[in-house]
Amino acid sequence: MVKTFFDLLLTAIVVTILVVVVSTSSNLLWLNSMNMPIDFSLVTSTFLKDVVGMNFNSQIPLYLLISIPLILFLFSTKLISKRFLLNRVFPYVLAGGLSMLFLMILLPFALDNLEPISGSRTNIGKLCMTICGCLGGYLYGFRQIRKDDNEI
Repeated sequence: MVKTFFDLLLTAIVVTILVVVVSTSSNLLWLNSMNMPIDFSLVTSTFLKDVVGMNFNSQIPLYLLISIPLILFLFSTKLISKRFLLNRVFPYVLAGGLSMLFLMILLPFALDNLEPISGSRTNIGKLCMTICGCLGGYLYGFRQIRKDDNEI
């Protein structure tokens, strides 16, 4: 159970970092399209500032915003998978992707049509965020399947 909890936290951290990368990249790509010069030091400093700013300096920390639905979906999938004896990664990938998709679609409804994560303003951004959730679900599923294989 402790390993499952650790895996859930690790997955939420990885997905949060991926979301920050996508959000920062989309903002930097937009700035580049406006002919602003972008170099490697600007990219790294902006990414680091966004990681700190989105998680520690905002009203609602991004980690908390992402981890709540992600952990609920992944843990529910784990319980369902045990019930039906599914020992595959795909349900976790689907759960991770759906958690992020639902978060990106439903969050503006809760916040009066405000997009708190700038990278999800467009449909392509929502798709990229969903892919981040899928990657997190894959990481979690892979670690859970490997853990179950080691126990046998």
